[in-house]
Amino acid sequence: MLTMVVHVKNKRDALARIVILFHRLAFNIESLTMHRAANPGILRITITIEVHPNLWPRIEAQLHKLVGVLTVENII
Repeated sequence: MLTMVVHVKNKRDALARIVILFHRLAFNIESLTMHRAANPGILRITITIEVHPNLWPRIEAQLHKLVGVLTVENII
């Protein structure tokens, strides 16, 4: 199980881009929550997926390639 926090710019398709990425990578999203961050115009998305921890660098790299993604951090 891997849980991550992704901060993105508050754009209308931010969540869709992330969900499509996980679909393309064939990872099932176990849990997903999204809410406004402390900074205006920023969303905080918490995602839990069932994958081997060795895949974290690949997932992080793919998320950083998405337009509007500001930070990606792994929560242990």
